[in-house]
Amino acid sequence: MILFIFSLLLGSTSLAADVPAGCKASRNFSAEAYRVWIGDGTKVSASVEQARGPIVATGQRIELSLMSGGSGSNGFVKFDVATPGSYVIVSDAYPRMDVTELASGTSFNPVDFGKIRDCGTVSKALRFEFAKTGSYSLGFVSSHGARLNFMIFKMP
Repeated sequence: MILFIFSLLLGSTSLAADVPAGCKASRNFSAEAYRVWIGDGTKVSASVEQARGPIVATGQRIELSLMSGGSGSNGFVKFDVATPGSYVIVSDAYPRMDVTELASGTSFNPVDFGKIRDCGTVSKALRFEFAKTGSYSLGFVSSHGARLNFMIFKMP
């Protein structure tokens, strides 16, 4: 019986240690999102044209290759919002990120943003409110290189 209780204590301690404390305390990042973040990413190459951006899935980490230019790197991807609500875009770098609804051309401003501290390689988070379903473009501009990781996920 003592061995059983001891094994339960060890098991719950190791589960809690899998997710850094900063991931549990952040208003823009969850423990569930962190578990996806540390998994394998999907390799995608961005497009220089907004209309030709590859479609990326929400809820998975993307290893993005941007187009290199004179003063930095940039590119576009597209994503679909299937359920209206609050979505967060996180990155391991600090690129400028611009979200545009494709049907109307409307640009979206984040409703919340900030650095993610003490959460592995996740550095930047932008939260957006999408009131309707649709297709959106996500543009990146980075002065820190042509590769970055990012993830779009729906907040509960």
